[in-house]
Amino acid sequence: DGRGVRERRTALAPEALEASSVLADIFLSLWPLEAVRAALPAGIEAHESAGVRRIVHAGRTVIEIRLEQEEAAPLAGRRILRNLDFGYELTIRTEEWTQAAGETG
Repeated sequence: DGRGVRERRTALAPEALEASSVLADIFLSLWPLEAVRAALPAGIEAHESAGVRRIVHAGRTVIEIRLEQEEAAPLAGRRILRNLDFGYELTIRTEEWTQAAGETG
């Protein structure tokens, strides 16, 4: 909302899980490559090839994101983010939205 990231947590969420980190992972996974590159700090690079996006620092991959798209819906799919520095994996599933699908009545 312009004032920062606020969160409501379930008791099931691990204490070490930070909302800002999850939000950053979503951006790294879903933003176009050029937008990711523009947002990264100096010394961090983003590369993409054959459905794999890599975030690299000092020549070492720190985050790897694999894209599994659905052929029938190019905006839908699954992205599997592995944070190699912090040792976790996040799966993000997207679905293509249409006006008809979003109508409630």
